[in-house]
Amino acid sequence: MVLFGSYIILATSYYLAICKLCAVAGENVNFIFGNHDHHSNPKSGSQDVVYLRNKQAILERILGRKSNSIQNDENEMKILEDFLNSRGKIFQYHEPIEISSVDPSSCSTAGNVSVTIFGGPFLSSLQPGNLFCKFGRISVPGLFVSSSQIQCNTPPHAAGSYPLEITQNGQDYTQSRYSFRFYHECTIHSIYPVTGPAIMGGTIVRILGEGFIESTSLYCRFGEAEVPATFVDSSEIHCSAPPTKEEGLSWLVLPDQRHNRTILEDQMLLPMSHHYPNYLGKLVNVEVTNNGQDYTWSGFKFLYQNDIQVMKLSRASGPSHGGTPVFISGSSFVNSTELTCKFGEETARAIFLTREAILCTSPPIPTHSFHTSQEMIVIIYVSNNAVDYSVGGHFKYSHSLPSGTYQPGAEEVDTLLRCPRGTYCSSYSLRNFTLCTPGTYQPLVGQSQCILCPIGYVCSEFGMAVPRICPAGYVCDDTGMYKGKPCPAGHWCDKGTATVSSSCLNHGILDASYSSLDTCFDNSTDDFGLQASYLPAQIWAERHLMPLDSDSTIQPIRGKFCLEESCLKYEDENDLGVFDKSFDYSSTGFALRRPHPCPQGVYCHPGTPTNMTISAGRASLFQCRDGVHCPEGSVYPNGIGSCKRGHYCRFGTRKPCPVGTYCPNEYTFEPLPCEPGTFNLMIGQAECSVCPVGYMCPSYGLRDPVICPPGMVCSRKGLASPNIRCPAGFYCPTGTQTSDPFRNDTTLRPYACTPGTYCLAGTGSNEVIEGEVSHAQFCAKGFFCEAASVSAKGSGPCPPGFICEKGTANPRPTPKGFFAEHSGTIEATACLPGFYAPTIENKDCYPCPPGSSCSLEGLFEAEECPPGTYRSDPEIDGFGSCIPCPQGTWSKNWQLR
Repeated sequence: MVLFGSYIILATSYYLAICKLCAVAGENVNFIFGNHDHHSNPKSGSQDVVYLRNKQAILERILGRKSNSIQNDENEMKILEDFLNSRGKIFQYHEPIEISSVDPSSCSTAGNVSVTIFGGPFLSSLQPGNLFCKFGRISVPGLFVSSSQIQCNTPPHAAGSYPLEITQNGQDYTQSRYSFRFYHECTIHSIYPVTGPAIMGGTIVRILGEGFIESTSLYCRFGEAEVPATFVDSSEIHCSAPPTKEEGLSWLVLPDQRHNRTILEDQMLLPMSHHYPNYLGKLVNVEVTNNGQDYTWSGFKFLYQNDIQVMKLSRASGPSHGGTPVFISGSSFVNSTELTCKFGEETARAIFLTREAILCTSPPIPTHSFHTSQEMIVIIYVSNNAVDYSVGGHFKYSHSLPSGTYQPGAEEVDTLLRCPRGTYCSSYSLRNFTLCTPGTYQPLVGQSQCILCPIGYVCSEFGMAVPRICPAGYVCDDTGMYKGKPCPAGHWCDKGTATVSSSCLNHGILDASYSSLDTCFDNSTDDFGLQASYLPAQIWAERHLMPLDSDSTIQPIRGKFCLEESCLKYEDENDLGVFDKSFDYSSTGFALRRPHPCPQGVYCHPGTPTNMTISAGRASLFQCRDGVHCPEGSVYPNGIGSCKRGHYCRFGTRKPCPVGTYCPNEYTFEPLPCEPGTFNLMIGQAECSVCPVGYMCPSYGLRDPVICPPGMVCSRKGLASPNIRCPAGFYCPTGTQTSDPFRNDTTLRPYACTPGTYCLAGTGSNEVIEGEVSHAQFCAKGFFCEAASVSAKGSGPCPPGFICEKGTANPRPTPKGFFAEHSGTIEATACLPGFYAPTIENKDCYPCPPGSSCSLEGLFEAEECPPGTYRSDPEIDGFGSCIPCPQGTWSKNWQLR
């Protein structure tokens, strides 16, 4: 113990410290504790240093007197403790801690298990809160029990093995790395058997569950008795039920014995047991622990029953083929489904009579078990749980004599009879033959067994000598059939159908493929040219033609084309090959068959015998509903589902919508005609094509569009009639797509009427047919018409000096000698005598000049007066010919005025 400042330090092995300035009895003294052998002397010259070897010296220093033994002096110890409590605190050095063992060394991940740790040394004088156990990384407080034992409660922890360490100061843990295992909680799912003998015990109980671990602490508990468990795997263990005392048994009612489950409803231990009689027994809990301490609480029960005691057998021998009834007398027989007998290694079900009597029938044993002997002795065992058997006595089997015969009278060889056809005799000791059971037949006499009915046939009665052909509506696809299976749904079965495999090779894909139309090829297009030909619509439009004539035969080349729905038949659908070593099929002259799929548009129930709609006064095939798709082999009124878009289904038969129609919805049973503004030259379409520009679709059910008529314009898609008349001054041939005559991106536009003609609105040709308003018309007389004239007056009246005949494109100037004084002149007027017109395009004629004459009409040159004549002023001389010189005058000049 060392006084150090205001502290006192206590060393357990030896005392070693330096105490400074400790107030003891009113004076300051420095103390040195320890062994002189290990420490040097105090510094020389130090008057306040005292060397003390032990606690007695400390006490003597404090009391100021001698004390023989502080352990025996309670007062002196109290003085020392008071001094320590008032002057300082305790620091302890202790020996290293060792962990020798842990019990238990494992627990579930839920924790809260009290673990006892053995080892030490552990200190009892520790201050509270310094003793801890650490499991992995989790620390929990410890509880001091003794210097060699402490206890800790495990914390919740993840599964696995983790080191367990101890500290006595809350800080410094041991480094022993003692392994402690956390495991998932084990649970019990079932146990078998649930009963066993009480006095003998030893029933091996198979316990199924989860979370079992292989360890020496794996135990089972039956009531209060614990037994080691045998580990099989994490989900199965085996435990041997311990014996119990007879005085602990009581009378119980079997149906009242139940598992007391907490999760599921209560369950009877023996569900088929009866309320009477009562039995001696004891019901105990069955639980399991992985660590020898924490047991499950599953609620499963184990019923101890009083041990079976066998007193007497009614018979001790019988033939090897079995069938010998043996009454067994004894005690503690239980009326349950587990009550069994065992003859040697062969098990037989026991029939409960009373608690003191049961009936067992000897089972047959293999003949090779006899070896060379004609007899074999076996032990009879009896069990209440089909697991734990009690010895009941001995039973002697006698070897059977030749089979195929029976002996109705005395047991003499000369009374043997051969078994007739349709029967069998399995051993010589039988008193009678046995009829072949349904599913078998026997065509021969003296046989020891019957033959399984061959494939394609049925043996429906007892004692059949020949099999019968499988009836219509049924399938006999296995040997040993006493009745046929109903013909599979969606098929009809003729007589002798010997397999459920359909004669339709592709039957398995019909419903998947055809319902989704994945087997269809679709080359649909909205281009009407490609719908009817191999040239696109633009080429036909530029040629102002249609791909098909109005009287052409329609053969669609575009649309949705689907594969045929008919089945691909097996070649052996009506001659199925079957082999049976016991039956010669070729001798019957009858061929076996496969099931036939029901025709398209109908469905078949299981067991359909024919493909006729009415057979024997009742329906065999049933018509499918409108709007649904029923391919071959359909099972339901709705077939394989709705009729898909682009198709229609009348009474279940699917067809593609024809040209001129469309089928927009599912469940369509009648195709709809294409509406005005649309057309369709393809099959299997859910929508009609919209009428293209330059065409119209004026009526219902059109297969191809109608080219826009002459004089009209179809400038939009989906027109039932032209939307614009050809503009005045222009003519529109067939297929005109725009009313703008100045577009240069297409030739399908209006064209200007030729000069000399005019076009009213709606003109379709520049060929002039007078009186036909759909054709161009000549320009009116007296007027001229330039290109694109809109009326008979065209560009206006013929100007003066010009003439305009009918259909004039450009005004024609009047010729020389003629004139046109007014506008709108149709024909030029010849200049009158005395006038002339020397040029063309004359609005008027000129008077003949003096010296010339214009004696004729239509002159374009004045005639010079010849010598000897003259002409001066027209007003004087007139407009006639030249006048001869008056008498007495003459002239040799021309043009004398």
